[in-house]
Amino acid sequence: MNSSSARLAEFDYLICQHGGDVDAAFNELEAFIQELQDDMVALDRQTKRRDAMAVASIAYRLKSSAKLRGIDLLHQSAIQIEQSARRNRMGQLNAEIDLMRYQVELLAQSAYLQKEALSSGR
Repeated sequence: MNSSSARLAEFDYLICQHGGDVDAAFNELEAFIQELQDDMVALDRQTKRRDAMAVASIAYRLKSSAKLRGIDLLHQSAIQIEQSARRNRMGQLNAEIDLMRYQVELLAQSAYLQKEALSSGR
């Protein structure tokens, strides 16, 4: 598998949005990942408080941010979290938030590896 076929669509989408500027795309992605990590803490806090509307609000924002950046997996997870919160299914939220946390970690690791691969290929 060559390096271009190993790249994830999310990275290609962001690079395209930035007119091929890899550094700008990854700077945006790194900032987004930091926002996601902060939001995961906020989701945990609001879930422990059993504040379903606050959880839904955070998930709604995450859903929009992920969609804007073409990160479909996180977009779908945020939809699930938002729906569970709006239906006050607090029991489901912990598992859904754990899944999203795992996805955020994978995205962060993948972004790092992709940036390294692209940088070494220059």
